[in-house]
Amino acid sequence: MPRKKLAKNAERITRKVSATKRRELDEVIELVENEIPPKPVSAARVALAKLRNARQQRGLTLEQLAKATGITKTNLSRLETGSENVTVKTLERYAEGLGAKLQISLLGVEQPKPRKK
Repeated sequence: MPRKKLAKNAERITRKVSATKRRELDEVIELVENEIPPKPVSAARVALAKLRNARQQRGLTLEQLAKATGITKTNLSRLETGSENVTVKTLERYAEGLGAKLQISLLGVEQPKPRKK
């Protein structure tokens, strides 16, 4: 067989094998992804998402919020993107900067009854 014909055949075979391997790999990835449970979302992440949404609805920039909270713009950005851990105190400061109040509720836990005086 002439070299050019061999080269064309090899190229065609390589494309077919590559396409087949890609499909097989995609099927394996899909099976694995279906077996892995989703990563749980922390309550802090949920609170930050709500706070970020409230900031955006109010039209506040990170710079404006930084001035109101005393938290640097860089740290606020890191908090909102999830690249930095957050404390309850920081969540409170963020909420106060928006003119809101942070409220934490525990579901499934009885609230203490007021004491009789």
